[in-house]
Amino acid sequence: PVTKRLVVATVTAATTLSLAANMEIGDELHVIVYNNSASAINQPLPNTGNFKSLSGTSINIPAGNRVEINILCYATTSYLIRAV
Repeated sequence: PVTKRLVVATVTAATTLSLAANMEIGDELHVIVYNNSASAINQPLPNTGNFKSLSGTSINIPAGNRVEINILCYATTSYLIRAV
């Protein structure tokens, strides 16, 4: 969803991240991804087309841990991705 500022997702495997609609310039979305599985997950990060990742093409999420993925719309249909 792009109508919320914070999205929390509990996963047991890597998943595709996508937007349901375009965001407005200056909008930011925080996605908390919690790995609820017994093993680490290598979560892909969008890094093609309108998406530019500042954190590479993926992030490792250890079992039972979480990461935050920030999506910032800096120009019309142009997004910066940062994972922490």
